[in-house]
Formats: sequence, structure tokens, C-alpha cells
Amino acid sequence: MKPIRGKDMTFSELLDPIATIETKEEAEEYKACLIEYYMTEYGKSHDEAVRVAKTNIGYWAGYYAEATAKRIWELFNTKHPVFGTSWPTLDEALKAGLAIGRSRRRHEEKKTK
Repeated sequence: MKPIRGKDMTFSELLDPIATIETKEEAEEYKACLIEYYMTEYGKSHDEAVRVAKTNIGYWAGYYAEATAKRIWELFNTKHPVFGTSWPTLDEALKAGLAIGRSRRRHEEKKTK
């Protein structure tokens, strides 16, 4: 697999390939490319690049159908940063989004005081 290059890549360009990966070997190879990308393009340490890659893969998988997301989480040994490996109902997703928004608002309000 060739290295990923270009700091101006969109999340879609960077992460859509995960949906087509079918083996652990391919997943490890792509994850290694993502880690190298975050280290090279953004100056992340190896540990931070691993964390960012796994978080982004876990998050992005949530945009796919449940079966695809679960396959991605398994192949990449990751999970969604909010919901883990469970598939939320629409109500659960809305409540989680509102809670995160409230938490961030409180955090920003504390910073401005």
C-alpha cells in the first residue's frame, strides 16, 4: 500500500478506504499508513498518531451501516469514541450529542471567565 500524502485531504478521502478493507492484514497495513500520515503531515508522536488513527477510524465507521461499522471495528481493533461497539438508537445518539454539546459549552464558558 502506498503512503498517504497531502495535509489538505478530507476525512472522506482519508477514511473511506476503510469500508473496502476485508482482512486483518489489510487493516493493519492501512492503519500503519494512517499512523505514518499523522506523524509526517501533522508532527504527531507515534503514540499520539496511533490514538488519532484509531479514534478517527472508530468514529468514521459509524457513518456506515451497522454491519459494516462492526466489521470495521473488529478489523481495526477499535470502537466509536462515544458509543463504543454498540449501535445506538436515534434517541440515544441525539441525547449523547446534546450532552457533548452542553459539556463543551460549559468548558468554553469557563475559559472565557
